[in-house]
Amino acid sequence: MNLRATRVFSIAALVVFTSVPALSETFSCKEPSSGDRVNRVAGGRDAIPADFPWQVAVRASGRFCGGSLIGRKFILTAAHCVDGLADAKGVLPPSAAVQVSLSNPHGQPAGETSEVKYVLVHNQWAGGASGSPHDIAILVLWSGFDVTDQAIINIPPPAIDPLYASPGTCAVVTGWGAMRVDGPLPERLQVASVPVRTLEECVQAYPAEDIGPNHLCAGYTGGGVDSCQGDSGGPLVVEGGPRGRLQVGVVSWGYGCAEPGRYGVYTRVSSYKKWIEETAARYKDF
Repeated sequence: MNLRATRVFSIAALVVFTSVPALSETFSCKEPSSGDRVNRVAGGRDAIPADFPWQVAVRASGRFCGGSLIGRKFILTAAHCVDGLADAKGVLPPSAAVQVSLSNPHGQPAGETSEVKYVLVHNQWAGGASGSPHDIAILVLWSGFDVTDQAIINIPPPAIDPLYASPGTCAVVTGWGAMRVDGPLPERLQVASVPVRTLEECVQAYPAEDIGPNHLCAGYTGGGVDSCQGDSGGPLVVEGGPRGRLQVGVVSWGYGCAEPGRYGVYTRVSSYKKWIEETAARYKDF
């Protein structure tokens, strides 16, 4: 099993995203043929950065992960990306620098950057254990990003999540993760279309793991397209909601990357919507 964080790489120029074009063609899931299978996020496709303005890169004391804008100064990511860095109140010591960057126009994780003030890991996260549930965290930025509402991804409430993230729904996952297990990182943001699986399929894929309703699996039975190391914390998104896109998952873990019968495992974010809203409310005026 591998959690899907990896090591950092460099940052550069500034960018502000202002719109989200139509993405209907992106949400198209088709089981890859054996000749088309590649062990990388995006199934071989470079993303158009402006299509995914909520995507951010998280650099946390030697770890590289993804994340999503859920507010101008709030980032949603995976707990294992930032576990152990902050104290019980979420305060970072001077030695634990955490930065968040937007994509630049070339799709590189080198756009506008902000430092993180608070790291708020879910209190039920089991401290870095592989496959543990509650793999979710919120980062509070010192300085929020100057973006429009379209750059902030919505999260569905639990009551309607099944309507948008039902089994068979085509979702997209984005990130700068490895192109194969322990492989190189891409220069450009990648995007992959992956179908949501049933909870039963997820349990069957990982019978020795603690899979439950707070998880969501996505991928193909034959493998070939998946999130991978370095994509941890990034968003799994479906069509729907007032802005046309909803985040239903946070990249968490899997066995290898894009292996047959081994789906990508995501934290189901609707299960944590109340925690997210309450946490953000406590820190909105820090």
